[in-house]
Amino acid sequence: FEKAAKQMSEPGQAWLMTGYAAWNSNDLSKARQAFTKALKYPKQKDKAGKSLRRVERIMVNVDKL
Repeated sequence: FEKAAKQMSEPGQAWLMTGYAAWNSNDLSKARQAFTKALKYPKQKDKAGKSLRRVERIMVNVDKL
């Protein structure tokens, strides 16, 4: 998804999917970066924002362990 996002003129959906894939692979840092990029696109803004907040909460809780 990330490779596709870099080649598209409107990559919002690809960045969103990159975030989900990274999250699913437990790469929270990459997920956070991808969701942040997806926030720039109006169609993905709501889902990216919600997902970004969830990932950031997980990251904070992991740091506390």
